[in-house]
Amino acid sequence: CQMQLAEAKKDELILNNLVEPNHTDFVQNGSIVKTNLGIYFIAISIGVVKIDDKKVFVISNQSPIGKLLLRKKVGESFVFNHVEQHLLSIN
Repeated sequence: CQMQLAEAKKDELILNNLVEPNHTDFVQNGSIVKTNLGIYFIAISIGVVKIDDKKVFVISNQSPIGKLLLRKKVGESFVFNHVEQHLLSIN
């Protein structure tokens, strides 16, 4: 229980410190990334949420896919679970 509380406090700190990225040249905390296969929000690991009938994967920058996305730019690709994805936009 103590570990869960510590993890929740860490997540709260991350969310409180999220700011709109000052540029969208590359993926960073707070970025919304659209690929050819999905939409990702880099924040804390929550899982899939539905926004306007679209699935958005809310992930941490420390998750396996989050680590692959960080610092990527539009037009670049990455491979996750043997599947290649291409970055289409970063907001």
